[in-house]
Amino acid sequence: ARPLVELEVRRRHCSTYTTALERWSAELKGPRQLIALGELGLEIDNARAAWEWAVEERQIERLGSALDGLLIFYEWRARYLDAELTCQAAAEALAASRTSGALRVRSRILAWQGVINRHMGRATPARRLAEESLSLLVRPELADQDTRPERATALKDLGWLTAQYHRNEADLRAGFGLLSESLSL
Repeated sequence: ARPLVELEVRRRHCSTYTTALERWSAELKGPRQLIALGELGLEIDNARAAWEWAVEERQIERLGSALDGLLIFYEWRARYLDAELTCQAAAEALAASRTSGALRVRSRILAWQGVINRHMGRATPARRLAEESLSLLVRPELADQDTRPERATALKDLGWLTAQYHRNEADLRAGFGLLSESLSL
């Protein structure tokens, strides 16, 4: 067992940096992009340690709030292997949980993992991950929840892959159909 002081320090560290990742996520999508990118770059080791603690402790809310900040940073810095490993560990940690919160966060993680695989030129795993993300969102545990944002993201990625790697005109139309469905959500 870990000493209580160490646990409290780790909890506070995790809280501080997952909250910061949530803030950086919003800033990375706005006019403070470059500033946020620089700040996060300076704190990436702390942010990653906080993420890993949240994964280890299966802190679903913290993972959900921190996910976009960490993965946008990795994507923009082309740190695809870091992103892949980050997603893989978190998805595995949440695989056994059937709570609605865990299913939604795992769906988002899988969608991000698909995006990262697409960036690495791995179309087949990217497609499988987008499809797996979508399959989680239709589970009965989520029937009473609005999963449109998660579905829109997974459909966008699946549409992009279908259109980009089309073999014929029907595939291309199917890809655009998925993109259109994503946009409507």
